[in-house]
Amino acid sequence: MEGIIGVNMELNEELIPAIRIRYAAPCTPEKIWERINMETWTITYKKDDVREEPAKISFKEEGVVKPLQ
Repeated sequence: MEGIIGVNMELNEELIPAIRIRYAAPCTPEKIWERINMETWTITYKKDDVREEPAKISFKEEGVVKPLQ
């Protein structure tokens, strides 16, 4: 997705596992939320191996947007 800089798994301030997605324009939190909640993901395993796979996880609640300081 254009604008995604990185994705990390970490513990948030309450020590709860969280996914941190770093992004820049033209990406927006709304576009990220839409993509991560798709029923089918396009996954590139290697250059000539791109597959449509059912989503392995789903999210019920949007996360928190925090600007980098």
